[in-house]
Amino acid sequence: MKWFRRIGAFGLMIVAIYFIASLYIQHKEQKRIEEITQALEESAQFEKIFANNQQELSNAGLEEIKLYDQLMSYQVDHGKDIKKTAKAALSSIEKQQKHLEESKENFNKAYTTMASIQPISKKVRNPKQARIVSSIEKLNEERYQLYLTYTEDYHSVIALNQKLYGQIEEQNFNEKELDEQIKEINQLYKKLHQQEKQFNQYTTEFNKEKKQYYQLTKRI
Repeated sequence: MKWFRRIGAFGLMIVAIYFIASLYIQHKEQKRIEEITQALEESAQFEKIFANNQQELSNAGLEEIKLYDQLMSYQVDHGKDIKKTAKAALSSIEKQQKHLEESKENFNKAYTTMASIQPISKKVRNPKQARIVSSIEKLNEERYQLYLTYTEDYHSVIALNQKLYGQIEEQNFNEKELDEQIKEINQLYKKLHQQEKQFNQYTTEFNKEKKQYYQLTKRI
């Protein structure tokens, strides 16, 4: 009987160890979920500020386009109006520069916050969670790389526009060279619009995956 009791006690001990180990694993998983969720929420706050920065950048861009159209409508003898409007356009370019830098700063914060989950995400045991987190990380990186290219191209547009409006303000330009500059600027704007479209597609997928992650972890 003692032998059977010992086997029974040993069996209970194994069950207890297994139960404790399961609780420990579950605790670690829950902690990972909390850390990933916290990163998602912190990143989302920076994303909101970034979205506002981008809206302000867009508004300044639209303002500049109106001023450009106004400039193109003037006759050569409207010297004072041309100078005044070109100066206003340069001011709008400065606003774009400011909003672009603010956008870049806040997007970098959002990206870095999300990138910080990489050491944690590799340890996620749940297959569905692991797939979604991996997708979120991939989209985070794709958005970041695309935005880096976008900001570089936007800086190029700003530099070209500053040169363009500066020449117009001083009325010191060659029409043929001015046409070439405008053509180059328009090509860059076209590229920027394509990048914005792709970025928005990535963002839609990014938000969709985050929503799925929230839904999935709420079931645990």
